[in-house]
Amino acid sequence: MLVWVVILFSSLVCAAPMEDLQLQPQLEPTEHVEYWMKTSRQHPHPLIRKNAVRVLGTLKEKISVPTLIEALHDENHQVRLEAAKALGRQGDERAFGPLREVIDRDADHSVRREARRAVELINAYLEYQKKNEDEENPKSNKDES
Repeated sequence: MLVWVVILFSSLVCAAPMEDLQLQPQLEPTEHVEYWMKTSRQHPHPLIRKNAVRVLGTLKEKISVPTLIEALHDENHQVRLEAAKALGRQGDERAFGPLREVIDRDADHSVRREARRAVELINAYLEYQKKNEDEENPKSNKDES
């Protein structure tokens, strides 16, 4: 009996047009980032805010950096921890000051440790970027000397 139910269900799904299978409309990339930025700021549940910050860190969109910096001051330590990780992944130098403030002042040891790691990642990324620029423009660097 179970086999017939599975076969019947799979034939119905296969026969359905693709438009009917999409339950939610697709978001434009900027709308997607804005949605997660808003969620990380306004959602009442810390776990949802933490996951929104994690998504922003994964997306690596520069427009999310101010929101991630704001999340460093969230009341929940897990949100702050995830914000430090996300800023480290972003590699944006705008995060240096806020991360150093977290290193000096945050009450949670794991958040301070992750902020230190984020500063190291950003430094490494900026050094890598500078090295690549120097290799791409060796003539302009010699002219300046």
